[in-house]
Amino acid sequence: MFGLIGRRLARQRARVPRTSQVVVLAAMSALCSTALPARAAELDWVQGFKETEPMLEARAGAAGVIAGEFLYMIGGVDGHQFLATVETARIKPAGLLEPWKAARPLPDPRGFMAAVAHNGAIYVAGGGAGLHGETLYRSVLRAQVNADGSLGQWEAEAEMRLPRRCVKLFVHKNRLYAVGGFGGALLDSVEHAEIQPNGKLGDWILEPALLTRARYVSESRVVGDVAITLGGHESNGGRGLASTEITRLGGNSLAWTAAEPMNVGRYAFGSFASGSDLYVLGGISGTDYLASIERRGASDRGDLAKWNILDTILPESVAEFATLTKDKAIFILGGTSPGGYRRGVWTAELDGAGGIGFRGRAVERANKSVSNADGAAPLPNEGVVRQTMDASGYTYILVGSGGGESWLAVPVTPVTVDARIRYGQGVFMSGFYSKTLKRTFPAITFVGRVEIVQ
Repeated sequence: MFGLIGRRLARQRARVPRTSQVVVLAAMSALCSTALPARAAELDWVQGFKETEPMLEARAGAAGVIAGEFLYMIGGVDGHQFLATVETARIKPAGLLEPWKAARPLPDPRGFMAAVAHNGAIYVAGGGAGLHGETLYRSVLRAQVNADGSLGQWEAEAEMRLPRRCVKLFVHKNRLYAVGGFGGALLDSVEHAEIQPNGKLGDWILEPALLTRARYVSESRVVGDVAITLGGHESNGGRGLASTEITRLGGNSLAWTAAEPMNVGRYAFGSFASGSDLYVLGGISGTDYLASIERRGASDRGDLAKWNILDTILPESVAEFATLTKDKAIFILGGTSPGGYRRGVWTAELDGAGGIGFRGRAVERANKSVSNADGAAPLPNEGVVRQTMDASGYTYILVGSGGGESWLAVPVTPVTVDARIRYGQGVFMSGFYSKTLKRTFPAITFVGRVEIVQ
């Protein structure tokens, strides 16, 4: 939602189909262990993802988290409004889900926040609400997880030092870290709070060491005692960042250093860690939604080895989704794609060699574009084009809607003045400077595509 030239990107784009095409994933046959039941022994190892129980609502920019046997999706945007609703599903064997149920809602609607589970509680921090997410939050909420998966009351915790939309959270040894985000400007700061034995948070403390660069709509993961922060939205060019950085955890303070970059710059993407391996999935490059997946492992020095693009791709190019894992199971939940907002859920598992797939029949693959029946919502906004200009791979569109005007940036698209278009919520930025146009936009929204209204 929060809408690299060269050889590597050319290779990447060759793998990512346009939305008018159908993604075809190659099935790989594999013999099952004789210890498996006879029925399982007849199944193939299928490279890719399959569909499981869809959510109750379409959600992008939601906070996803797993606590025990339960998976939670919290808040977000449904394509029309910010959500306070929360839903949960129990995880079944083979990465499948029981039907989703409503859980205790947030006190107020919000999206583009982050959540973590720790010692039987869920913590939700930051986010935004209001028009284009312009209301920024530094508040933190905590709810206990009951044995049946229901949630206790959401309680206010100590607030972060800075408001952070699209913040990323991780926990290491009873310390909760908040990384980057947007607080009126793109942030390169990190802060932490101690998790007390009763689950309450101590006061937040800003880390003296800054990130090597501002990180917004990025990802942060922990592998062992190393934290990795990667990707994000370039502040001036509207492109996805390929750069990554790492720090050792456990000392009195952090010290971020640059690590091997990804093959493709991305923002609004997903990530997960498995052992010493780190994976990144989907997102937006700046000109295209992505379906590609990259992986890299740890080196003997504790930093990360080079990234490799996998043959496996997502069933559809998608961004602003949640990526969650439990044991070897992987879940891709909701998000926004060129087709709209999604409530669909894909699942897969890791094989022993780090590949992604599932045991089943090739016909089970989630290999089609998501239609409204599968959970995608249509583009929610509509307006009339007042002005248009092309620069650096983007079409900048001044659109009039509801008595006002606002600027959009979309990958180069032929539109004419006075045309009526539809568009999504996108990635809102204030004070955006275009180097090519030598112009500062006080406010602009980057969207993946626009539709001409016939």
